Amino acid sequence: MAEYRMLLTLVALQVVSLLVRGGKLGDEAGFLIAATVSLSIAAGAIAFSLPPAALNVVRSFAHAVARTPRRAGAFVLLSSFAALTANVFVQQFEAWDEGGLLSAAPIIADRGIEGLIHEYRHNGWLGPQHPPGGPLLYAAGWALGASGPTSLRMVSVLFECGALFVVWRIIERLYGRRAGLLTSTLLLTSPLFVRLGSAVGNDPPLFLFFWLAILCGLRLLDAPTHRRAATLGVVLTLGVLTKYTMVLVGPILLVLPWVTGRRWPSASALAVTAAIPAAFSVCGLFALNGVGMLEAQAGTLEKYVSGLTRFGGTVAATTLLLQLPAAIGVYGIPLALKGVRALEPRTERRDAWLLIWIAAVTVPVALTWPFIRFFVPSFPAIFAVMAIGLLHTTDADQRIRVPLLMTMLCAITLGYYGWADLAVRMVRG
Repeated sequence: MAEYRMLLTLVALQVVSLLVRGGKLGDEAGFLIAATVSLSIAAGAIAFSLPPAALNVVRSFAHAVARTPRRAGAFVLLSSFAALTANVFVQQFEAWDEGGLLSAAPIIADRGIEGLIHEYRHNGWLGPQHPPGGPLLYAAGWALGASGPTSLRMVSVLFECGALFVVWRIIERLYGRRAGLLTSTLLLTSPLFVRLGSAVGNDPPLFLFFWLAILCGLRLLDAPTHRRAATLGVVLTLGVLTKYTMVLVGPILLVLPWVTGRRWPSASALAVTAAIPAAFSVCGLFALNGVGMLEAQAGTLEKYVSGLTRFGGTVAATTLLLQLPAAIGVYGIPLALKGVRALEPRTERRDAWLLIWIAAVTVPVALTWPFIRFFVPSFPAIFAVMAIGLLHTTDADQRIRVPLLMTMLCAITLGYYGWADLAVRMVRG
């Protein structure tokens, strides 16, 4: 019965969440709400009524995938590509930062440095607040033939597939192949993660560089060579050039020696790692000053630092208590709590590190600029906690029914968002 209570709880949370959010759309969205609620209940019924034969097929497939690293890696890449590509055609265009990047990419692709300088001076999305990495990456995609919204979204899909592959490698190193596979699978049940990965924006490449820096840090501790130190420095530089929130990876990297029980790399190796992003940062400051945007970006940074002063604590509270659960997938909250309970009696450093990873991102973001996208770099740790909770359940069938139900509920939620975006656009004319 505990298994069925979990399934019913997931469906109930989904239904309540849809009703609350749907109420904001007005009476015109009545059919949309009724359809999504009905589909959510049907998904629960499917997960509830799966016969033993079907469960055995899924279980055999999962065991076959986890048998070798090559199979596991291929599954992560293929499943993420399929899920993200599907949402490319569900999500309405000009979501998130798409307007700014779709404007900048063709100009930079056609005019090079001159075009980048022009966009920094005239593109209100880019000049006052963003580094050039994202526009340059998408401009490169445009120059290589991805000359349109849909094809540029596929560039984002590739970045996020790579990011998910890196997550699998990180969690596999610390908890084993099953936990890594389960974490990457559950991460695809986050509506926000899937939506960001199927839209043109700075976030997909940021996720890749942020999580790749952690993997590079682990590899550096395994074999502290100058080449690996330089690789970490390059990844950190690429991340900062993509989005300034990359700096939040710093505390996560600093505790890695404690987590792994290994010594710090030599001072010369650390100097190599630090020198590369430092040099690019200095060059970046001169470049920003040269195009007249240093003062504007400094003003934006000041706004970030004074986030709670500007918005008040209620904004952070609303984000943490309402928006963040919806972004993770409100139906995943019971599983996260189950994971926390599984971690409580344990004293392993790797478990504490997951909590440090979560806090290193969520606390600074909540205290400065509590915008929901900025929390996503902590999602692998959150979903790893979920995976731990699921792996510690005594019911083998629940380890199949729950992820299946979460996947279906995420697909329904993404469909809801797609139609809701369209409905809002139609109302606005």
